[in-house]
Amino acid sequence: MAAPLVSVVVRAFKPNEWIFEAVDSVIRQTYRGPVEVIVCYDKASNTPRILDKLRELASQTPANRAVRVVEHEPMGPAHAFFECGLRQSRGDYVMFLDYDNVMPSDYVERVLSHAEGDKCLCTNPMKMDKEGRLLNTRVMRVPKKISVEELAWGNFCDTNGIVLPRKAVDTILKMYDDKLKRLRLLNYLLVDDYLCALICAKLFGIKYIEDAYVYYRVHEEQLGHVMRPDDVVKANQIRLRDIVTLYELLVMLGDKFTSAEKANISASIIGRVINLISKTIGVKYIIMGIALVLYRYIKSI
Repeated sequence: MAAPLVSVVVRAFKPNEWIFEAVDSVIRQTYRGPVEVIVCYDKASNTPRILDKLRELASQTPANRAVRVVEHEPMGPAHAFFECGLRQSRGDYVMFLDYDNVMPSDYVERVLSHAEGDKCLCTNPMKMDKEGRLLNTRVMRVPKKISVEELAWGNFCDTNGIVLPRKAVDTILKMYDDKLKRLRLLNYLLVDDYLCALICAKLFGIKYIEDAYVYYRVHEEQLGHVMRPDDVVKANQIRLRDIVTLYELLVMLGDKFTSAEKANISASIIGRVINLISKTIGVKYIIMGIALVLYRYIKSI
């Protein structure tokens, strides 16, 4: 049997030189099967020198490896995740790597050794500093068993750790086309990895892999993992995006959830809304959230 084709999606918004280290780490995987790297380059990045070097790199890949640079119009990260990442992928398995991160050389090989049919996989990235020194701490606290009930109260599946088999990719894309694609405004607030993990947990199951991880570079431009404890603005941004994501999950999969699961997700949404309102600057965010929910409702009728 031929080795599975693996697609690795690298999202590039305003990338710097780190992106070449990221792409090279995928090309140099010890996995002997075919690997394609899909660089999703947002045209709003305005980094022409980086783009030219990416194009040159794409024309010089070794056998059994391919690099495609997909230049797309400016769009939110969730929209790019679906339209450029998932839709452009051709692999039997799809993985993700942000432009500032790195894959250990045996990552793909280790991950695929845990593959089980259509079950999705999740790893937990290891933090490193800007110079590439490992910090020996993980990005998330991941429970051994991943379920919708656990995920409803917090996202612990980072984009860089999600591995999707082809069936999951096709299912998620169809749901996106049917329910989300036309809602351009909401797509700017969706948390793509969170929504993806929730869908996978319900429809396919997710297996957590402890012994494989991407190296996750910590720097000041990230939203959540370097946030100061007193940064109320960023905290409220995260709460609002989680609320929108959980609401959209109920819209997309409502008929597949049990009553207990619906109650659990609804309770999580209510808790986040209360938390948002309780903050001193939370009012403007809750107004935005209400406006977006109304927009979603109007567009659906």
